[in-house]
Amino acid sequence: MPALRVACPDCGNVKVDADGVSLERSGTTGSTGTYVFACPRCGDRVLRIAGPHQIERLIRSGVTPPVPAAVSGPPPLTTDDLTALRRLLATDDWIDRLDGDPERPE
Repeated sequence: MPALRVACPDCGNVKVDADGVSLERSGTTGSTGTYVFACPRCGDRVLRIAGPHQIERLIRSGVTPPVPAAVSGPPPLTTDDLTALRRLLATDDWIDRLDGDPERPE
């Protein structure tokens, strides 16, 4: 694992293994964020701000970027859902029926 040179506010420049660095991206593009490491000299947990160049350098050096959390929401539509919608839209009163109970058989 490659060693990275990072700066501890108390100890100055130190080297840490890439697997000892946690990267957290922020912003809409993920081009900025923070990284955290434990200083090998003093043992303090150090949090540093990372701009686009630092993010790129950390990833190139072997720091694993975080995996985005799964987007939660309704389940995907099924073929049965689409068939039911098609049948509903074929009726004259489809807009009025949308206000009703979707689980109610018609």
